[in-house]
Amino acid sequence: MFLKMTEISPINTVFYDGNTGRPLYKTSTPKLLGGTTHVSCAIESPLTSPEHGGAETTQFAHLASIDFHEYHIKKPSVITFRGNERVVNEWLKKEGAGRGWWGPHRPFTAEDGKDYKWLLKANHVELRTNDVSEILVACFHPRKDRLFKKGKEPAALEVKEGYEAILDEIVVTFVFLEQLRGIYDRGEEVIS
Repeated sequence: MFLKMTEISPINTVFYDGNTGRPLYKTSTPKLLGGTTHVSCAIESPLTSPEHGGAETTQFAHLASIDFHEYHIKKPSVITFRGNERVVNEWLKKEGAGRGWWGPHRPFTAEDGKDYKWLLKANHVELRTNDVSEILVACFHPRKDRLFKKGKEPAALEVKEGYEAILDEIVVTFVFLEQLRGIYDRGEEVIS
C-alpha cells in the first residue's frame, strides 16, 4: 500500500491510498516551529455533503497528538496515541551511536506485541522488524520532481502487505520521525 501525501510536509498533509485516492489520515500542526501535531484517521463510512453538491466527504476522528519539546525546554517529547500518553524517549528509544539525524535508530514494540525498528537514513526512513530477519515493513519515498514530464511525483509512505494491523502506529511514528528530521535540518536540538 502506498500512502501518498498531498503536501511535502508530513505534519500538515492528507495521506491517501495511492490506488483508490481515498483519504486515510490527516495531519495538522497549527504552529510550524514545534508545538503539537494532530493526527486523525478516516472514519470508514464517508458521508455525502449537500454543500459539496452531493459528493462524498471523508470524516476524520482524532488518533494521536505529538507534543514536541525542544531542547531548551528540557522536557521529553510526548505522543498521545489512542488516549495513552507515551514519552518518546521511552517508547521510541534511541539505539546505537551517533548524533543528529543519521544517529541512533528507533526501536519500539507495537500493539501487535512484535518489535520493530525505524532505520534513519540520509534522505528517508525505513521500518523493519527488529529481529535477525529485519524484514522491510515500511519505507518513505520522498517527493520526486520530474524533469521531462509535467508535475511532481508526491511523497509516499509505502507499507508492505500484512502490516495493516499496525498501520496507525506506523503512520504516527513516521510523522514524529519526519518532524524530528525537519527540526534537525533547521539545526535545533530536541529531547526525544
